[in-house]
Amino acid sequence: NTIVCRSKLWASICGREELLSKTAIQLHNNYRICKLHFTNNMFLNYEKTKLQPHAVPS
Repeated sequence: NTIVCRSKLWASICGREELLSKTAIQLHNNYRICKLHFTNNMFLNYEKTKLQPHAVPS
């Protein structure tokens, strides 16, 4: 599943290895990554409220 893979990838990139045991639903419902972890080109809008579908934290 793409959502599961992306959730695990983002947790790993952010150095949160302890989150890898969580389900994609748990990650989606309980955890957030702030906009400072994304480069400007990862956003769809100037306000930085919507991410590109392919966005990954940096």
